[in-house]
Amino acid sequence: DLEARWGLTATGDMGSGGPKRPTRAETERATRSHAAVPPRVRLEAQVRAAAALSGSFADFSARLTAAGVQVRPVHVGESGKAHGVVFGDPNYVTADGSVIEFSGKQLAPDLTLPKLEARWAAAAVEPVLRDAEQVLTQAAARIEAGDPAAVWSAVDHLSVTADLVETDPRGQLH
Repeated sequence: DLEARWGLTATGDMGSGGPKRPTRAETERATRSHAAVPPRVRLEAQVRAAAALSGSFADFSARLTAAGVQVRPVHVGESGKAHGVVFGDPNYVTADGSVIEFSGKQLAPDLTLPKLEARWAAAAVEPVLRDAEQVLTQAAARIEAGDPAAVWSAVDHLSVTADLVETDPRGQLH
């Protein structure tokens, strides 16, 4: 209520589990550079889109790299398996020219490498999920083309799905 009353940036609840909000410094830097949104917000959207369209880490990395996002596996064990991943925008750098990177967890709790891998594993096992992915990809294309009926339909379906799946009204789908 106070945020709305005073025209402040609305922030999520501490334990909401949703995407992480950009810091004040990130927001001010985006404003100074005339960017539509801070890099954290743009990266979160790009990572989420690539994750939805991918079936593996290799496919995911290739999609992001093609979109101009740097992807770097981290916490690589002796077996060569990565346990985390960081993302960077080559245009978002420090004063010394180093790319500022965000871990999956810094973007949103569901964008950590283990959670992404679990999502891909579930989609690979369930034929229904593969069919749903095709339908959602087609719907995303209609939404991107500006089809208002597709937008409202997506909102309605997400709302119903959130009500069916989540008991917490502050959950990620809600």
